[in-house]
Amino acid sequence: MENTTFAEDTELTLRLISNGYDIICEDEMIAYTEAPTEFNTLYRQRYRWTRGIYQALAKNALVFLNSNNSKSLILLMYIFWEQVIIPILDFTLLFIFVLYFMLNDIDNSYSMLFIYIFIIDFCFAIGATINEKNKVNHYLYSFIARVTLTNILSVWKMIALFDEWNSKKMTWDKLHRTGLKNMIIGGQN
Repeated sequence: MENTTFAEDTELTLRLISNGYDIICEDEMIAYTEAPTEFNTLYRQRYRWTRGIYQALAKNALVFLNSNNSKSLILLMYIFWEQVIIPILDFTLLFIFVLYFMLNDIDNSYSMLFIYIFIIDFCFAIGATINEKNKVNHYLYSFIARVTLTNILSVWKMIALFDEWNSKKMTWDKLHRTGLKNMIIGGQN
C-alpha cells in the first residue's frame, strides 16, 4: 500500500488523538460546501472518502494499539466497528435478504421480519430527528434514506473495502464543481 491517504482530515484527527490531543466540536461554526448533484459524482466522492478512512485506519492502527491513552483505543475500536464491521454486516444481511426474496416465495414469517426491520429503522429515524423542526418531513426523509441511500452506501463501502484490501491503485479524483449557486444561510435563500 502506498503511503498516501485519501482522507487527510481523518488521518490528521487520528494522529492528534493518538498523541493525546482532544478534538473539540465548535457548535457555532458555519462551513459551506458543495454537495454532488449527480449519482456518479456522489459515488466517486464517497468511494474516495471511504478508502481514505480505511487507509488512515491501517496507517494508524499500531499507534493506537500501542498507545497508553485509553481514549485512543476506544476510538480505534469505535471507528473499526462503525467503518468496517457494521458495513460488512449490513451488506451481508442486505444481500441475503434480497437473494432470499428472489429465490423463494414470500411467506408470512419473513414478511413479518421485513416489517419488523422497517419498524426498527423508523424508530431510529424518529430518534435521530426528534429535536428537529418539521418533524413529520424529517421522519419520512430519514426513513426513505435508510431504505435507499444507506443500502447503496453499504454496497459502495464494500467496493471500497475490497479495493483497499487488494491494494487497487487509486488517484485523486477531481470532481466537477458547479459553484454555490443557491447557498442557504440561516435557513434563508
